[in-house]
Amino acid sequence: MSQSPLEPTDPRQAAGYLNAIDRWSRLVQAGSSHSGHERNCVFLNITGGRFANISAISGLDFIDDARAVASVDWDQDGDLDLWLSNRTGPQVRLLRNDAANDTASIALRLVGRSVNRDAIGSRVELFTVGNARPRVRLLSAGNGFLSQGSKWVHFGLGDATEIDRAVVHWPAGESETFDGLRAGHRYRLVQGVGQAEAVPARKGRVTLSPSVLAPQQGSARAGVRLASRPPTPVLRYRDWDGNDRVVEQPAGRPLLLNLWASWCGPCAAELAEFARRRGDLDERGVDVLALSVDGLGDERSSDPDVLREFLRQLEFPFDSGIATTEIVDKLELLFARLFGRHISFPVPVSFLIDGAGNLAVIYKGRVEVDDLLVDLGQLDADRIDLRGWAAPFPGRWYTPPVRADGSLLAREYLRAGYAEDAEPLLRAELQAGGDAETRQLLATALSVLGRNAEAERRYREALALDPDSVRAHYNLGLLLATDERPQDAVDHFEAALRLDPVHAEAHFAIAGALLQIGRAVDAVAHYRSALGLNPGWGLAANALARQLAAGADPRVRDVPVAVKFAEQVCRATEYRVPELLDTLAVAYAAAGRFDEAVATARKAMELAAGADRTEYAKKIEARLELFAAGRTWTEPN
Repeated sequence: MSQSPLEPTDPRQAAGYLNAIDRWSRLVQAGSSHSGHERNCVFLNITGGRFANISAISGLDFIDDARAVASVDWDQDGDLDLWLSNRTGPQVRLLRNDAANDTASIALRLVGRSVNRDAIGSRVELFTVGNARPRVRLLSAGNGFLSQGSKWVHFGLGDATEIDRAVVHWPAGESETFDGLRAGHRYRLVQGVGQAEAVPARKGRVTLSPSVLAPQQGSARAGVRLASRPPTPVLRYRDWDGNDRVVEQPAGRPLLLNLWASWCGPCAAELAEFARRRGDLDERGVDVLALSVDGLGDERSSDPDVLREFLRQLEFPFDSGIATTEIVDKLELLFARLFGRHISFPVPVSFLIDGAGNLAVIYKGRVEVDDLLVDLGQLDADRIDLRGWAAPFPGRWYTPPVRADGSLLAREYLRAGYAEDAEPLLRAELQAGGDAETRQLLATALSVLGRNAEAERRYREALALDPDSVRAHYNLGLLLATDERPQDAVDHFEAALRLDPVHAEAHFAIAGALLQIGRAVDAVAHYRSALGLNPGWGLAANALARQLAAGADPRVRDVPVAVKFAEQVCRATEYRVPELLDTLAVAYAAAGRFDEAVATARKAMELAAGADRTEYAKKIEARLELFAAGRTWTEPN
């Protein structure tokens, strides 16, 4: 993983770091961990800058996904015991230290008067008789990930038996010496007193017995009730005749969307109960849509006739159909945004959507109709009541309800290619006063949906609020280039590059726009910059090779270099990409290697035709005829 950027002005380092953070976050959301299934490690300092691995013999090498360790003399026998906190069960472990020598240590508790009461920030030096070099401890407010050890300052004494003095350097800067300390004891050192106060040890010994951790069985059923309800995305499915349908709700009527499979026993029981309780469900005004996931992600049969017969035998009276990969993907994205965890849904799983089209409850496993009826009674509650309903345990709220930020979910939809679902979320954020980033995201969604005029307006609104937005300049440049306004596109690409000179994609994009306005020399320079910033970028190497081999402006040509780049990218893709082979054929012809140009063009043409790209195959064929006649190809202006 990339290190945190050291300099805020190094955008290339920052980009790598942010990309690594994003990928790491997605791994965690998918259930991965920093150190899952890795044993804890313990190292013994053997001096001289060397450490020995004593993990196995220490007894600490549990396979827990450990997060922090805190030290404390829990049983007050003179040695440090350890508390471990783990991400997985058991979440806490106490490891008792049963070392035999109870006089080989001393513990000091500092009390501040003119400084903070816990004396955080103090430095303690302990001098033993016969040793001029002190042992040193610093008292800090935290010594692990979300953890704090004891504030007792513990010194191990080793072979030393007599203590000369302790010197405390308080956080304010003054120093104070304490005498009369004895090994194997505990003392309270109060700032300004100068005399150590003995603290008696706990009477009797603490008796601790190791416990046996019983494995916890996960529940196959759960209901997740949402206090802040996100709008459901556009959900498409197929009816039994294979027609594409969109999930629709009559105004004001809630909907239970159920995903089931014919091979799932709980699914069959759940669907049968829905059928038996139809009267109760109709009375509460809820519609049910049951979609089969048979055939999604496995090799099980998904014959519509078989599935429809399955429902007929259950006498299932509600609407039904076949789920698509898209509908499952969208619901899993929504779940991941809500809970920070990307999982594949089990079956059955159901989604209760309120009358306004917002997701209210997610049911994992079989849902009991009685529970569903109770939840239906809460759909119209106000936001404060909803928080109490959604919480898994009673309590008191000290903060008002917080409005969910729809732009975060919209960003996930855009990343997955669902612009139609991102747009309404971003418009809602805009009505709530959205910032430049909201406008930029909305513009991106609109451009994907082909509504370029409004997209351009939103990009310009974003730039009015944040003129230094590299992303807004770059994306507006792409939009303008698509609208065949290359000079306007160049202006915004140049603005993006002034702000971020190492933006490889902007270098590549401006090169294409510059070619359209006849500035081939500048275009080639930007292609070289893009490739220099990203040496493995085949698309940039191919575009550069094409200009060096056959550019309309003879000043940019460098045929030997064109052949080198074209051969490199073809080797990297195992000579399977027709566009790259086409460029290599053009470069071979420019170098006078016409036999190789013909053979390469023929292979490119066959690959294009095999992919049903007939028009492109015809263009390659026209160039092949030129090469066969001993003529070269020149790129159009």
